[in-house]
Formats: sequence, structure tokens, C-alpha cells
Amino acid sequence: MKLIKYMTLGALALLGACSPIEDDDTHGLADIAADQLKITATPVVENGVNSNKIVVENRSAVLSEWTLEQLASTAEVSTSAYDTLIASRLGANEVKFRGFNPSTGNYVETTLQVQVDAITQVPAELATRLCIGQEGGATGFGTELDVDKIEVIVERDANGLNGNRVTLRNPNPVLTEWNFAGETSDKNVATLYVFNLGEMPLSATFTKADGTVVEHTFDPIEVQTYTYKPDFLVNLTGESGERTWTWVAPPVPMYGLGGYGSDTTPSWFAFDSATLSALAGALGRGEELTGTMTFKITGELELSSGRKGTWSFNLEEGVDGWSIGKLYTQDVSVLYGYTFSAVTYTPGAEAFAYDIVVSQDGSLTLAVQDPGNAGAATFWSFQAVD
Repeated sequence: MKLIKYMTLGALALLGACSPIEDDDTHGLADIAADQLKITATPVVENGVNSNKIVVENRSAVLSEWTLEQLASTAEVSTSAYDTLIASRLGANEVKFRGFNPSTGNYVETTLQVQVDAITQVPAELATRLCIGQEGGATGFGTELDVDKIEVIVERDANGLNGNRVTLRNPNPVLTEWNFAGETSDKNVATLYVFNLGEMPLSATFTKADGTVVEHTFDPIEVQTYTYKPDFLVNLTGESGERTWTWVAPPVPMYGLGGYGSDTTPSWFAFDSATLSALAGALGRGEELTGTMTFKITGELELSSGRKGTWSFNLEEGVDGWSIGKLYTQDVSVLYGYTFSAVTYTPGAEAFAYDIVVSQDGSLTLAVQDPGNAGAATFWSFQAVD
């Protein structure tokens, strides 16, 4: 009798490119009912308890796909007939199996229940969130939670005043989502900062390994001064916390198209002030070509044209070697905030999210990637009034 071959779903991609399988014993197999599948999902026993390592095995003549949903990360999927899956949840876990019969093109599906009593191997995604190995981080993943062990460290200035940056450390073996006056982090060890003075709320949501969710509100923090201001913020809002900007002066190009991820000015072509004024006037923004905009450290953005809104930034969203982060505005754009299409060469949509390309010494250059040409961008160049 010829050997029946076990294949993984990953091998299916090769079926169309290779010669047909000639083995008579594997060709033309009948479909298998779910209750006839020879599959197992067994937890590895460690120290007398079921660990979160689940050994799966398929001895049926169908191709394998195993899926194990995770507590707070992406599902683990395997296409091997024999494998070890790592669960992230204590208690009952469902291992879903889907088998494929290449002879008939049909699938068979079933679910196996597995009891997990201890997390002996923390999945990589959760280990990163738990900050395992870091000072103040967790050492594992479980259900113990003692909020008295949590550290809330408020940065202070030389005079002992509370600053605007807070370091948070939760050594408990639970997942943490911090919220400091709207600034958030999903790491057990995090540093958050705000740019408003006054009483700021602090809260956290904890997720235990059994799926239990606990919410906790800490004492509010009275922010009295600014102990942390990144260079971008100092440039944008000045030393006083408020700075006014206008367009750069000729011959420096003020607005136009250039290369996204490469240029720092609109090097492809730039509008002169007269042409741009006509273009802005047609969109009801003509006065903004001679106007100003004021960024306040408290998050307000006000234009001399009367438009007002808020702004925020994220310095972790920069393009390597080109931009330092993202500037976001809400309810208002920057001066004449309309893009210009590199495809149709007509005005595009109004922008509310900008790449920060240049921010130093009273200069500010922003860019927005062209939706129709990923290699192009609209550029705006401003200079501080002071």
C-alpha cells in the first residue's frame, strides 16, 4: 500500500505550479465528516497544571489550518499537521480546525476545547505590552492585581513644581491601558505628557489573563509647569507657549509640489504669491495669503482670518530620514490648507494631517502625500513672525 502524504495549507500554493499528484492512494479521497476527523489539541502539563502551550495534531487525510484566538493580540494560525500553539487566555480556549480536501475542494471544520490553567510562556506581543524585562514592568501574565504596587512618578522642576510629564509603572502581571488627560499608552511602563496646566485626570484599564477587565481612577495630577517640551514644540509655540506664523518671504518657495519622502521644498514647481492668491481667492481663502496663524501650547490654533480649531502632534510617525512626525489639526487647517493634485493639476482636498518636514529656528515646512501619486506631495513653507 502506498504511503498517504500529509500536507499543509501552505503547500496549496504549489499545487497549481507543479505537476499533478500521481499517487493513486491520495488522489480522489472522499470527504471526511467533522466527527470522523483524527485531530487532537492537548495542553502541555507543567508543574502539574495545564500550561498555555497547546500541541495540535492532525492524523486525517486533509490539509490543516489551526486557529487560536488570542486575548489581546492577533490570532495564532498554523497550517502544519503537527504544531504547538501558544494561548494567551486562562480558562477555556477554543482551537478551531479547518481541513481541506484537495481532491474534492471541500472543507471540514470543527472546534476543540482546551483548558489552560497557567501562562508559562507569554506570547511575544503581550510580552512587549507587559514590558517584561524592563524596570517597573511585569514578570509574567496572570490575574494578580494590586494597585498599590503601581508607581505614578510626576516630573518636577527645580522649585518642586509638578511638571507636565508623568512616568507610569505597573509591575502587576496584567495588561494596562493608561489614560492621562486623553494621552494614552498600552504599555505597562509608559511616559505620558500633556500641554495644559491645571488638574489632569489619570486612569487605567487592566486586563487579566482570564479576560477580566478592571478599571481604576487615580488621584488627579495638578500640572503646574512645563518640564518637558520637545524641540518641535518649542519651535512651534515659542518659549512663551504661543507663536505666530506666516508664509516665507520670496524667493523661498511658499507652496507647490515636490517629492514625498525626499524633498524639503516644493522643488517640482512652486506658485508665486500672485498666482497662489488668485487660486486661494477662488476657494474663499484669499485673505490667508497675507494672513497669520497662531499655535498655542494649550492646543488652540487661531488664524487671522477668524478660523479656529485645535491641533496635536505625534513625533513617532515620522518618515525615516525625511520628516520628524505628524501635525494634526481639527476644525481648521493651516493657512490655505488645500492640497494641489499632482495628477490633475487642480486644487485638491483640504488637509488636516501633515508630515512635519522642517521645524527649526523659526522655520516650518509641512507636506501632504498626494493620494493619486504616492511619490508626490503638496508643500507649505512658513516662518515665525517674531
